[in-house]
Amino acid sequence: MEIITSTNILSTVILIALSIIGYFVKDKLKSLAASDDRLEGNYNRLEGKIDKISEQMGNIAGRVSRIEGSMRLSPLGTHSPVTLTPVGQEILEKSEIGAAADRLKDELMAKIRMENPKTAYDVQEVSKKIFQEFAWSEADLNKFKDFAFQSGKWTLADIYEVGAIHFRDLALKELGMPVDDLDKK
Repeated sequence: MEIITSTNILSTVILIALSIIGYFVKDKLKSLAASDDRLEGNYNRLEGKIDKISEQMGNIAGRVSRIEGSMRLSPLGTHSPVTLTPVGQEILEKSEIGAAADRLKDELMAKIRMENPKTAYDVQEVSKKIFQEFAWSEADLNKFKDFAFQSGKWTLADIYEVGAIHFRDLALKELGMPVDDLDKK
């Protein structure tokens, strides 16, 4: 078990470090481009590359999560369509993100509809994006943060992903899309 825990911690630290470095590089390039128009073309190319790196880091995080899931340590299952494991159900309930999502269903559904998802997979990905970017009330956000702090294992990103998968299922029913479509990427 020590190896798994160390690997998880190391993976998380590496992803956080890369994210921070990417953010500062992007911010520095933006300030340089503002002061010298000649750099604008270079900035745009580098910004695209940094965005691709960020996307790949998200993919790596997803792979680590699937590995954890296969070891029954993850809140999400490893088979498509992704489902909440018992750990995920516990996070959903104890963090209260499930209750918040249910309470804000109309507002969250409006955001999903604005994205006009064509497939169940699109609904899943849009749900993840919305949960990350949503302007949660201070009370809700504090509940999520308190749970993350008290658990010592889960981050806000984990809590948002659990909430997004929970809400994805509600949204699919509302949109009349079968969950089986998630297998069709």
